[in-house]
Amino acid sequence: MEHRLPVRTIGGCFALTAFAVAILAGLGADLPAHEILWRAILSLCFCYFAGTVIGSVAERAVREHVTGFVRMHPMGHGSASSRSGVPGAGAGAQSSQGEHG
Repeated sequence: MEHRLPVRTIGGCFALTAFAVAILAGLGADLPAHEILWRAILSLCFCYFAGTVIGSVAERAVREHVTGFVRMHPMGHGSASSRSGVPGAGAGAQSSQGEHG
């Protein structure tokens, strides 16, 4: 099963933001309560769908970028320095510490 939490989170954020904006705009326009809530619920539904689509596109773009980066920069399986990502963390660092200590 694919992990879709960021997509749902983005969709939910879009939806709740649209709901709040619609409520505030309706109150500012002095509309009746039933009209404000109806427009806010429609905004919530539409923006949840739009946010989910935008989140899916963003998730795919990030996944493709990470896949391309990993393909272009493979991790070596040689020394400890290549695994840790810290220069000088391999066997050379241990021998130089022994000479000075």
